[in-house]
Amino acid sequence: MKLLEFLERINREKFPFTLHYVGENDRIEVEIDAFFEKWVVIFAGGEYTEHAVFPDNGIQDTENPKSMDDLFDRPQRSWKKAAEDLGIEFISPFSFTANGIRHQVTGLLPQFGGKKGALITSRKDPEEARSAAEDCGNFFISGLNPYHYDRYNRERFIQTLNDWGWSGEGTPPAWFSGRLF
Repeated sequence: MKLLEFLERINREKFPFTLHYVGENDRIEVEIDAFFEKWVVIFAGGEYTEHAVFPDNGIQDTENPKSMDDLFDRPQRSWKKAAEDLGIEFISPFSFTANGIRHQVTGLLPQFGGKKGALITSRKDPEEARSAAEDCGNFFISGLNPYHYDRYNRERFIQTLNDWGWSGEGTPPAWFSGRLF
């Protein structure tokens, strides 16, 4: 991967980052604040050479990022894991129309939050999409902190879904208590 391509992807992900030029080695280090961990990605001659991940000491790191892909599309991946593990539906990406304009967001949990479901928006989604969803009132919307929701944590996601409430047809999954935390 080339440096400019990487910076474009980081920009789309909306991660805060800093660049450091290391003159004696003629390399560029990109330091990325990925909320619950810090990534340092090194480029020499404009080409990717290596990366290191430094987890936040306050959180047990159960997932060891093995590839650069682990840095991207985190909200989608965490909710896809939740859907698979918890036996729920997650549609990603999700598009909707409000005021005649088509918008796309990270995803939709159609069985939770309200009649039309719970929209999952992330820092990557355009602010106009979130505003349009709020204005049309058809979806449940909650701001999710990437520090807690960019990786799957079964207990946290179950707690969140219980807080939002079951709105799907039929019987909710066995783990669903409907109890507010």
